[in-house]
Amino acid sequence: MGSSESIKFELHRDMRLALGDIVIAWSRVEALIAEFLSFLLKADPGSMYVLNQDIASGTQMKWVKILVQDRFTNQNTRDNLKILFDRIDTARGERNAYVHGIWTPGSESGTACVQTIKMDRSEIVREELVTAPDLNDLFSEIEAVSDELYAVLKALGVSC
Repeated sequence: MGSSESIKFELHRDMRLALGDIVIAWSRVEALIAEFLSFLLKADPGSMYVLNQDIASGTQMKWVKILVQDRFTNQNTRDNLKILFDRIDTARGERNAYVHGIWTPGSESGTACVQTIKMDRSEIVREELVTAPDLNDLFSEIEAVSDELYAVLKALGVSC
């Protein structure tokens, strides 16, 4: 069997930390989406937890959007939730692109090239130059939508 050579790619520490922050922060968003779905279905959150573990958060969000239209009659409430849900969907797309992207060293120190695939843009496969501040911006947006979704759930009396 022939030997294959591998070149170790070391992602800058700040970028690794920022990517880890994104993954951790997104898990909170997923948990809150599952809580919202449980609330809308008037289901036991413990029982729903079993189901939610094998259902993508994007699918759960589609269900939440449909159920919100049925549950909430105030148009202003619907509009505000739609804005939040759109931000969550955008953040999910960015998060998924980075988490599932193919990473290679960037042209400058502290950068990386990430081949991302997004079905909702004209250039489906694209290489993006990424820096730690880019990742930190996404982390901040994920935290912001997470905090907003949490506030919505608390206002509805959901314990999460």
